[in-house]
Amino acid sequence: MIDMNVKKSYLIPILLACLMTGQIASTYADDISHLEISATNIYLTAGAKGKVTLQLHNAGDYEITEIDAIVTSSTPGLSVIEKTHNIVNSIGSEQTVSYNVTLYVDQSLAVGSYTLSFQSNYVRQGRSITLTVPINIIVNDAFQPMAKVTVAPSKLAAGATATVTMKVENISPNDISDLDIILSSGSPLLSIENQLNYHAASIAVGSSVSFDVLVKSLENTPVGAYSLNAGVYYSDQSGNRLKQAISLPVEVASPYLPRNPIITVTNLSTSTVTPGQQFDINLSIACTGASVYNAKTTLSLDQQGLLSPVNPTSLAIGDLNPDESIQQKYTLILDGSAPAGEMPLTVTVRYTDYKGTQGTATEIITIPVNQLVDFTLMEDVVVTAQISKTTTYEGDLLLIGTSRVEFTRLQVVSFDPVATVVGSTEYIGAVDPDSPVPFSIKFKVNNGTAIGSYTMKLKVTWMDNRNIQQEQTLDVPLSVVKATTVTTTTGEDGGLWGWLRRLFGIQ
Repeated sequence: MIDMNVKKSYLIPILLACLMTGQIASTYADDISHLEISATNIYLTAGAKGKVTLQLHNAGDYEITEIDAIVTSSTPGLSVIEKTHNIVNSIGSEQTVSYNVTLYVDQSLAVGSYTLSFQSNYVRQGRSITLTVPINIIVNDAFQPMAKVTVAPSKLAAGATATVTMKVENISPNDISDLDIILSSGSPLLSIENQLNYHAASIAVGSSVSFDVLVKSLENTPVGAYSLNAGVYYSDQSGNRLKQAISLPVEVASPYLPRNPIITVTNLSTSTVTPGQQFDINLSIACTGASVYNAKTTLSLDQQGLLSPVNPTSLAIGDLNPDESIQQKYTLILDGSAPAGEMPLTVTVRYTDYKGTQGTATEIITIPVNQLVDFTLMEDVVVTAQISKTTTYEGDLLLIGTSRVEFTRLQVVSFDPVATVVGSTEYIGAVDPDSPVPFSIKFKVNNGTAIGSYTMKLKVTWMDNRNIQQEQTLDVPLSVVKATTVTTTTGEDGGLWGWLRRLFGIQ
């Protein structure tokens, strides 16, 4: 028989061994992950986006919570662009949660098998567990370009802006849709001056669309080969969103030849100005040769002080490119005492050229000033004339104005009932302002004219200060009476000339 003390000495190690074995088994069971990860839709096409579906299955007996999942790629050309980070609140026992991860496969990625990394932290029975598993995806279709992009002309000149036509052609056997192009320059010496983004709703098989692109090269651009970069995005018939990265070659074929700016000023206002008048000077400032910057114009007024500006005499232009022009307006008032003639004004344009050098362009414009001329008759009387009789009208012609006129002539205008006769025209010559000039002219009232009141017209012609013939018509009240045996001289007292004849007894 075995002693009880000996039995106890055997039982204690056995019990300890059993307890340790149970503890180890329990710890091992808790460390086993109960979150199973699987993936579907793992076949992708190079150059396109694809959605891989991840399925998170809780294979344990307890709910897991606070699932924080991150999907990453270490393969160049394989990118996770949507749902790289996802949070699931909880997954019950034997339950599955799915979500989509969007990948982009670069067109340069070869056909083959690649691996994504799935890492998740979650809580089970109060314990935080970390899980990392690989996810295999397969690129089974190599990239097949569907669009061909070219530019023409491809030759540029340094220091110039050129319009090149970008042509996008569908070279695939199927239509493409929702075309977007993002254009950029491959060199800091080239820039795109208009829009960078272009769009077309669709391009049918064998068809193309074209866009005009403004490309500018800096003046210091060396002659050589350069490129524009085009990111071309479109959808195929299956709805796959594809991308092509295309380099568009261009060549700077000619160097920059420095050109100096030339500024010209043209007066667009050709009408004459009358003393006392407010008028506008409309100027066209044109630039050729090279661009100018921070330009402004200054109008220098006459030294006599006969012109008064309404708006500022210095106006800003800003920047002007070659073959570009801008219009500016000055509003002035001419003094009422200004003499007739030509009034020169100076317009100065100051600017900065592309080298930062200050430049000046000066132009003289001429303002033609009209004479202030207004003829009138001294006597406001009614001239009486007999039917079918020749009548002599004597009066005084007065010039109201600011300047002397030359080669003045007065004549009767022939229209019913007045007819011209010998003596219906009188040459007067030079006439000074405020100096009445006597005249004597003849006319006849047509036979058959009814007795009554009429208007006789006298036309005054003269040469102005620019030797241009001017004219003015004067109205004379006319009373036609029945013919008598006595011929009278009309004009009441005959004016100044008649008074002098009576004074000296001249009949």
